[in-house]
Amino acid sequence: MEAQAVAGAPAWAGDTAYTGAAVAWLILTVAHLAQGLRRPGMLGADLRNPVTGPLTAYPPVVGMLMVPHLGLYAHTAAEWICGVFVATLMLLVAAMLTNLFRGDVPLAAVHPGYFLPYAAGSITSIALDGIGARTAALTAVGAGLFLWVVLSALFFTRLATQEALPAAATPLLSVLLASPAIAGIAWFAAHENRIDPIIDALAGVILLLILVQVSLFRFDGHHRCGGQAASAVSYSAVR
Repeated sequence: MEAQAVAGAPAWAGDTAYTGAAVAWLILTVAHLAQGLRRPGMLGADLRNPVTGPLTAYPPVVGMLMVPHLGLYAHTAAEWICGVFVATLMLLVAAMLTNLFRGDVPLAAVHPGYFLPYAAGSITSIALDGIGARTAALTAVGAGLFLWVVLSALFFTRLATQEALPAAATPLLSVLLASPAIAGIAWFAAHENRIDPIIDALAGVILLLILVQVSLFRFDGHHRCGGQAASAVSYSAVR
């Protein structure tokens, strides 16, 4: 939508990209659910597992990213589908928080992937704003910012007090940069692209974390900024 409005991209290009993404998402989600049905208890075990637990939030989060485009052609269907995704994500996050509160997740097991479900409030806000649910979008931004701050404290404690992340997981630290960038996009969308003190504050956080990414790249030749972080920061700057 933004590419069409800003750069004059043809509508068919966006439709094709979203259709391809939706088909891929549907195939992978159905395959995962089918595997869960063939192996009773697998989905619940994945959710309780301290490593794979946060990854269970990917299907509804990715689905919500496609909802605003669907709303251009089938607004009522987009509203219902968005509601299902939001409800599913809320239940998953509640279950993950419960595992944390009960002490079922060792601090050493916390990894960058935890930021996706807990910071997905910003993505939820973007989806809700895309279907015209402005009040709900603002609520989602608030929930996302709260969970982002709480999880950041937890994750930085893990980095400071536990063993270093495995080398293969170091590139995932780019999600630290993606979280405030996506929050900025959501805040822009919910406030008609106006710059206010919240955006100024998020810009400061983004700048600091960009410097952290540069330092990681400098001292770790294997580190690379993730595509999600790079695209989120670029899009936020354009907005």
